[in-house]
Amino acid sequence: MILPVVASYKEPVPGWLDNFYGPIGITFGIGNGVLRVITLNNDTFINMVPVDYSVSMALATVWQTAKLNAQSPQDPKIYTFAASETKAIKYRDFCLRSVVLREKFPLNNMIWFPFIQVVPTKWLFPFVAFFYHILPGHIIDLGLRLAGKKPRLVKIYGKIHEGIEMLQYFMRNSFYFDMKNTDRLLESLSPEERQIFNFDMESLDWDDYFEKGLLGMRLYLAKE
Repeated sequence: MILPVVASYKEPVPGWLDNFYGPIGITFGIGNGVLRVITLNNDTFINMVPVDYSVSMALATVWQTAKLNAQSPQDPKIYTFAASETKAIKYRDFCLRSVVLREKFPLNNMIWFPFIQVVPTKWLFPFVAFFYHILPGHIIDLGLRLAGKKPRLVKIYGKIHEGIEMLQYFMRNSFYFDMKNTDRLLESLSPEERQIFNFDMESLDWDDYFEKGLLGMRLYLAKE
């Protein structure tokens, strides 16, 4: 079982990604100035892994299973891949890192200067979102209509709010996973094999990762 994957760290190129699913959607929404307010628990851990690490881990499990079965057939093991408790980051840090490089990697088509306001109280979110999202969305859509263009921002905000509501359980609760089999697999690899199957989350530098990931978001998602 592999937790939500995000942009690559090193392979095939740093920062590569091709979809807006999961945490990437939040980061992109903040980056282009559309997502300005969200409701979540700042102290909840967001458990995500780079896509190249998840692929390396999956390949290593297949290789290890084939090697063990060649010696004596046995039931396949279950492997879980997630950030360890020492490497998982909180939503507070995730949101901060999503905006800290806004001046270094700005998106050309942003509609507002990127920032994010976190509303801890769920019932208060619709009221705050009205002033941060819905009201500005109607004003911009009115301007688009007057310019003879198709209005779209209110519809986008509707989808964003639906997505936030669907993810509330995960944004307000931390989850911990049994990584014993995965840890044993990593320990069994030689230094040379670790170079081939690199999925050691303990070696991941989140600051360096976010810098590569935000640049990749601009290159591969925004096409800039």
